Amino acid sequence: MAQIRFIDTEGMSGGIPVYESALELVDSGSRIDANIMGRLARSVGMILGDYPRAHQLLEQAVEIARRLGDLNLEMQLCGDGVNVAFFNGEYRDSRSYSFRVEELADRTSDPLSESGAYLHLGLFYLATGKIFEGIEYLKRSLAHSVLSNLNERISSSHKVLAGAYIRICEWDLAREHVALALELFPFDERVLALQVTVEAMTGEREAYLSSLSDYFATEEHRRDSGEGSSARYLSMAARAISDEATATEIERSIAAIGLRVRSSRLLSSASLIGRACLALEGHEDEPVRLREQLLLEQLPDMENIWLPGLTSLAGMVAEAEEEFNRLIFLSAESGHAFNEAWLRFDYAAHLVRHSEGETVIARAISVGRRIAAKSGIVALTEKYDLLEKMVAGSKKRTAGLTRRELEVLRLVFSGKSNSDIADELVLSRHTVVRHLSNVYSKLNVSNRSEASKIAVDLGLV
Repeated sequence: MAQIRFIDTEGMSGGIPVYESALELVDSGSRIDANIMGRLARSVGMILGDYPRAHQLLEQAVEIARRLGDLNLEMQLCGDGVNVAFFNGEYRDSRSYSFRVEELADRTSDPLSESGAYLHLGLFYLATGKIFEGIEYLKRSLAHSVLSNLNERISSSHKVLAGAYIRICEWDLAREHVALALELFPFDERVLALQVTVEAMTGEREAYLSSLSDYFATEEHRRDSGEGSSARYLSMAARAISDEATATEIERSIAAIGLRVRSSRLLSSASLIGRACLALEGHEDEPVRLREQLLLEQLPDMENIWLPGLTSLAGMVAEAEEEFNRLIFLSAESGHAFNEAWLRFDYAAHLVRHSEGETVIARAISVGRRIAAKSGIVALTEKYDLLEKMVAGSKKRTAGLTRRELEVLRLVFSGKSNSDIADELVLSRHTVVRHLSNVYSKLNVSNRSEASKIAVDLGLV
């Protein structure tokens, strides 16, 4: 079992045949039989994405635990069920398992099992947008972890709590749990990556570089294990601070994931998240294809905050507007301060990208700055500064004209009549006249000929 636990942590898909072989060696219907079934179910469900088989194994294992009257084992297995079902989009089953975990937790006395159960519940509530309920369960998990005296579990509890506090921008609490986790395991690459993210968001440049150095000191194969640490955990740091070393490491991590003979769904989503973050920071990619791939992952809304930005990059303006409005509302409503702050920045960038008008852009930047300041994400202040410089440069290139006014001006330059313009842009003639009046006013001209001349002089056509 010690070897099986080790493989469960490090070997990913390589552990599956070992579990299958181990099942043939143990007594059928025994506690160890159920335990191995549970581990095999978790691997099959979360690495191969074979939920029907994983669900069948879990149900068999739970039935053994019930026959044995082993509540702790049943709770552990149901906790696995919460994660495996949720991971595969089987939310009804996940919810059913979570109810069972809560029921069993009131009847057991094993701190380790209770800690694991509460950990699963906490992660479930975080992913479904109920962040404060999730944090409460994670706190319970930590309390029971301490009682178990198992450092691996204590470290895991600190790690997930640090991640949860990042979501609500409680930076001091996130730092505290990162530090406590590192006291137990100083070279845990996932915790070190969380530390990089915290320092990147809060604008502590020296602390950021120091934590990044600590992260890079870990071995590459460790950084590529499990959930794809660099691609998943460093992506938002790369958005916060424009750093070539971080971007290069994410690209290396994505390539390493792509070279695996068998990649889990978890690794696949980590790769897509890394690519999405790099694309939003100007790295070359195919936004339409990347968006389609991200949609296929069917990530929960609060785990998919990059989608609207990709939709905007793909030129799907109306769809991006709808996605931004929905996800910003959900983030604000559920208390995901981190998500809201970054979504608002991407929304402002979307408006600038598609020239949506001076007033609308100014309002979006103003609101976004306020949310970023409230959330303590110093890095966003600098990004808004750059965005406003882009707006100023764009105003010079567009003479303050909106996108629609530029379209009308360019059609006037091409010799189109008001009727032609109305037909081409699917507008009423009255609306075309109003846009043209605005163009004349902003360019300080009085007719089509003068407007066409100055348009050439200003490089607008």
